[in-house]
Parts: sequence; C-alpha cells; structure tokens
Amino acid sequence: MFGKVIVLIVSILSLLLTYNFIRTSLVYKNKQEVDQILSYLNKYLTQTYFTPVAVKTQYNSILVRPEADYCKRSDIYKFYHPDIVMKDTYTFREARGVIRETLRSSYYDCIPQMTYKLKNTQYIPRHVLPVQLTLPFTYYDQLVHKFQVGQESLCLFQKYNHLITRHVLSHKDNLMNNQYLYLDNLRKSGVDQDCINNATFIPKTYRLFNKLDCEEFFTYLDSAEYKSLIEREGPQFITKVGLEVHRGRGIKVLFPDETRILQDTYKHGKRCGADKSLLVAQKYIGNPMLFNDHKIEFRVYWVLASTNPIIAYAYDKTLIRRCIATFDKFSLDKEAHVCNTAVVQSTLQKKGSDLYMSEDNSDESELYIDWKLDYLQDLLLKQGKIKDTKWLQNYLHPTIDRMIIHAIRSAQQKFNRDSRLAGVFCCRFYSN
Repeated sequence: MFGKVIVLIVSILSLLLTYNFIRTSLVYKNKQEVDQILSYLNKYLTQTYFTPVAVKTQYNSILVRPEADYCKRSDIYKFYHPDIVMKDTYTFREARGVIRETLRSSYYDCIPQMTYKLKNTQYIPRHVLPVQLTLPFTYYDQLVHKFQVGQESLCLFQKYNHLITRHVLSHKDNLMNNQYLYLDNLRKSGVDQDCINNATFIPKTYRLFNKLDCEEFFTYLDSAEYKSLIEREGPQFITKVGLEVHRGRGIKVLFPDETRILQDTYKHGKRCGADKSLLVAQKYIGNPMLFNDHKIEFRVYWVLASTNPIIAYAYDKTLIRRCIATFDKFSLDKEAHVCNTAVVQSTLQKKGSDLYMSEDNSDESELYIDWKLDYLQDLLLKQGKIKDTKWLQNYLHPTIDRMIIHAIRSAQQKFNRDSRLAGVFCCRFYSN
C-alpha cells in the first residue's frame, strides 16, 4: 500500500512538472511571436488612425529604442495578465503645481516622479507610465500632447477618455464651421429643404472670423430692421469666443453699449477679415421658458464612447440651471439672460446670495435643478404649455437625439478613428 502511495505521488509530481515544462516552453516559444504581432498592431493603428506629426519620427517597432518602447512592453504585460485590463486606472490633472500638491495631502500619488521637461519643443517624460496602466483618465488631453501615440501612450490595450480631435466638437468656431460645411454638402447632394432644416442644430450664427459672415452681420446691425427689433424685443444676439473658453467668460449679450463697442472694434464691418479673433455672434432666444419668473436652460450630457464604429449615449437626467436675476427681455442685466454657473456664483459672491431671490422664498438650491426630463414634461403639462402626455417621447427626445446625431455627423470626418477613444460632451438647450 505504501508503495502505491509513493507511485501515485511520483506520478502527480511528474504530471505537474510536465505541465509546467510544456506551459513554460509554449510561452517562451510564442513570446517572440506575441511581441511581433502586438508591435505590428500598434504600428498599424498608429499609422492608419492617427496622422503622424511632422516633427516626430513615425513609429517603427524595429527601430524604437528599448527604453522608449513603452507600448510593446505594456501590451505584452497585459497579454499575459489579461485580468488587469480595464481595471487599473490612473487620473492625471497636471504634472506639477498646487492642485497636485493638494491632492497629495489627502491621496496616494501612484506615480510621484511624473514630471515633464520641455526639450526641443517636445515634452519628454522623466518617468515612464506604469505598464499595467489601462485606463488613463486626464482633465485635458495632455497625455496625447506629451506622449507619442502608439509608442508612449494610447497603446493597444489602453482606453482613453479624450477624443484627440475633440476640439472639432468642443470649440465653437469649429462647431460652426463644421455645420456650415455639413449643410452645404447636403444641399449639393440634392437633399430637400425639410431634411436640411432638421439637420440644423444651432440658431442663426455669424462667424466674425469669416469675412463674408462678418460683413453680413455688421450690415444687418446697421439696418432699420435690426433697430426696430431691438426696440420691440430687446437684445437680438449674444457673442461667444470660439476657442476653449468656458464658465461664461466669453459670452456677451449685445446690449446697446456692447453693440457699440463691437461696431467700433470692427469699424462697422471694415475690419472684417483683418480681425482674427475667433468670435461668433449667435441669435438670442428672447422668449425663453421661465421657472418662477427666471429664465432656465437645460444641459444634456452625452458620451461619445467610440469613434470606430461611432457609438454615442445620452443621459436621461439633465442639469437645469436658473438665471439668478428675474427675466425681463429688456433688462440690461447679464445675470437675467445668462444662466452659466460661474456667472451665478460670481454674482452671489459680489452681491450677496439673497439679492436676486424671487418673492416665492426661493433658495440658492433652485439655481441648480437636477431633473429628469420627465419632470419637465409634468411641469409643462401642469402649466398648460403642452397637451401631449407623451411629449417627451414624441418630441423632445427625438429633437435632442437628432441634434446630437447631426453634430456628430458634421464633424465625424475629422475624428481620429479608434474604438479606444471616448469623450464627454454636453448640449445646451433653451425652451421657448
């Protein structure tokens, strides 16, 4: 009996040794093939889906220096450790500065040596990203600016939360350019006017950096028709800065003084084409829906989850913001017309939080209303402004979906095509 036990133990050990030998041999034997396949996949994705920057050497898996060949090492590691894929997440805000130091006081810094040095107009990392990194989330798309795609970032098994060419949707000048080009292409394709109207997702807009648009706009400002509208209906336009300017800083309502300043700046249109500021003038909706006598706007947030294929999802919950001043279409108070959070906060700090509250004992929390659109439908039904109990399903949701779809279609030719890229965007809506 004892001999049989010894034979059994020896047999089990032999099997284990054989298994480990075969497993090790197979991994060792295939490791070079895995290396080559992953390297060529990274090379293919980089060259096919991303436009190489002229000043950078195009990625070549054979010629890359070992210490810089991050994507090869990162992808091989994930190939043999598939359990970590989509689990390991790091968030980057900036390489240095007060924000990072503040975060370090409360949180653990996963990569404390992540600093950058400007050399020959390129950012050179002093610390290589951890090879297990699969979900690099950043405040801005800085990883792509500071690391070469396919070689030092955005490797095969990495998901990234910024569409590299997101500016074609987030910058107002690009958004306007894309829509005008999109509509022109639809007209040239013989699309009927009803379809073109459905594809129009922004109010009438003049691009002041475009000579023809600019001249047309200032001619209109000097017209009798415009002056008559101002007298009857109040402000007709707002101006916005096209670049990455947020928090209400680039928004101006064209009150009389603001209109005169703008006309003087552009010499009533004579400087059109000479002034390169990326300014747009957009038709102002002067009869907005009111909540407790205040203008409100609602924002729908949506995610572009992939650009190859294009996949997008919209949240059914919205952020509804109420302007801080009581609405009057003839008011010269910006806070009555612009509901931006930063404008509200700035006014509260300067003038006191109780200064602009309406007479129904509204509190500051009503300035930021976290609603689902179902509640908006219920409110409109109660106010008698709509009669369709399925208004949300029959009108508002299709309208929002249509606007998002056409915004994406107008810009999709300029996207980097990659399923690993994503981006969060928002649409601002006013109801009249």
